[in-house]
Amino acid sequence: MGKQSARKRAAREAAASPQRPTVVFGPSAPADAEAILDLSRTRLPVALPLIERYAEGRPSPFEPRVARELLLEFSVARIDGRVVGYAYKQPFPRPGGQGYEPEVANLVFLAANVGRSGLGIGNGLLRECAVRAKATGAKLITAHVPTEAITLYERAGWTVLAADRGLAWQLPGGILYGDYPKAALPFPHLAYKQLGQISYAFDFANDGSAPVHQATQELRRQVRAGEIDERMVSDIARRQIAISAQIGTSFGPGATPVRRF
Repeated sequence: MGKQSARKRAAREAAASPQRPTVVFGPSAPADAEAILDLSRTRLPVALPLIERYAEGRPSPFEPRVARELLLEFSVARIDGRVVGYAYKQPFPRPGGQGYEPEVANLVFLAANVGRSGLGIGNGLLRECAVRAKATGAKLITAHVPTEAITLYERAGWTVLAADRGLAWQLPGGILYGDYPKAALPFPHLAYKQLGQISYAFDFANDGSAPVHQATQELRRQVRAGEIDERMVSDIARRQIAISAQIGTSFGPGATPVRRF
């Protein structure tokens, strides 16, 4: 009798307790535009001007494709079919405005409904973006991160740098990239997650000059110190070092290769 009463009590308590909602992650659809805009207004107003362009079908000043198509690049979180969070990634811009690098993804926006905290929405969106980026050939994904989100990214397997550090990397045979967060925006940390094979990556002190210039100087120092194998440095990266040494900044490849460090 006692066991039956305990089972009945447990059943009543289970029925009375609210059920944890199921969160479904996946790509967005054009019909999600208004929900994404609403979330941006309350959770990420800094993103609103650009997302309004996407929703209205106007070309983005940073992206050559038709803006509405970019909504398909958003990853969204849904509960009962309603959008409760989103993330947007795009290919990383090459130095000097020379197009985009398809093997590196840049997570630009991440927002979630504050009333749905504790459901793993942020973590799930980070995972969804990484999976989709890797499926399209990305070897690395980066993001500029607010201080309050550091733990979220680290739990999702990302590496988050200190606020005064930038990140440099090179794909096999490719360009040397450098990036750091812009001081004017509320995202002072650079975070990254490796998704495939890259030649090397390292962080550097941000002195306020062009990020690729800083990356070339630190690469040269690390090769000289034996911290990076010179054989891993591509001819393109060597040309970038030459440009940086000659003009004090770097705008991408295009000079005579330098074979010695």
